[in-house]
Amino acid sequence: MNAFLLAAGVIGATGFWIVNRWAERSGARTEAYRFWLLLFSTLFSGPLAYHFGQSLQGSLLWTCGSIVGLAFSASLALMMFGLKMGPSGPVVASNNMGLLWPVLISVLWLNPGRPTAALITGIVLVCAALLILSFSPVEKDEQQEGSADHARLSAGKWAATLFLLWILAGISMGTQSIAATMAPGLPLAFSFVLNLVALCTVLPFFLLRQPLQIRRCELLPGIVQGVLQVSTMACVFLAIPRIGAEIVFPFVVASPIILMLFVGHFVFHERITRPALAGCVLGTLGLVLLARAG
Repeated sequence: MNAFLLAAGVIGATGFWIVNRWAERSGARTEAYRFWLLLFSTLFSGPLAYHFGQSLQGSLLWTCGSIVGLAFSASLALMMFGLKMGPSGPVVASNNMGLLWPVLISVLWLNPGRPTAALITGIVLVCAALLILSFSPVEKDEQQEGSADHARLSAGKWAATLFLLWILAGISMGTQSIAATMAPGLPLAFSFVLNLVALCTVLPFFLLRQPLQIRRCELLPGIVQGVLQVSTMACVFLAIPRIGAEIVFPFVVASPIILMLFVGHFVFHERITRPALAGCVLGTLGLVLLARAG
C-alpha cells in the first residue's frame, strides 16, 4: 500500500507537469489556467470530502489549509514574477528546495530519531540533482529567458526574491507534512480548504488583470490539472504518516522532474544536455537510497 501511494503520487505529479507543458505550448495564459485549476480543484475536492465523510470542521484543518493556500498563491505569483525578471533555473531551484522544510520538520520533530546514512545521503543526492537539473535547461534558448529583464533587478533584490520564494515553498510543503501527520485521514477536506483559500486570494487579482474568458486551451488543462492535483495530494497526504515526509517529498518533487526530461525528449523533441543527464543519475541514486531507507 505504501509503495502504491508513493507511485500514484509520482505519476500524478508527472502528469501535472505534462499537462502544464501542453498548456504552455498551446498558448494558454498561465494566470488563466491556474485560475481554472484552483476552481476545479475546489469543486472536485469539496463534494468528494463530503461523500467520504471527511469533516470540514476543525481548527487544525482550517489553520493549516489556510496557511498552505496563502503560501501557494503567493509563491505562484512570486514565481511568475521571477520567471519574467530572471533566468528560470534559480527560480525553479528555489521552489524545489522547499522540500528541505518537511524533511527537517519530520526528522527533528514529527518523527524524531537518528537519521540513517542512507537517508542523509539520499536527500543530499536528490537536492544536488535538483540543483543541477534546475540550472541545466533542456533547450538552449531557455537559458536566455528573462535575461534582459533580469538586468533591471539588483543582485540584492534578485537574491531576496529567490529567498522569499524558498520560504513560501517551504512553508507550503512543511505545513502539508504537519497537517498530514497530526490530522491524518482528511486528504480531500485539506485539499478543499487550501484550494478554496488560494482561489479566493487569486480571484480578485486575476479579474483585475484581465477579463474572464473561457478558452479551450486554458479550460481543459485547468480541469485535468484539477483532477490530478486533488488525487496527487490525497496520495501524498495518506503516504506521509505511513512513510514519512522525509521520504515522500523528495520522491514527489524529484521523480517528476527526472521523468519529464525523458518525456520532453521523446514527446516534445527537447534536447537532454550532459549536465541534465548527470542530474538524472544522481537523482535516481538518491531515490534508490531513500527507498532503502524507507
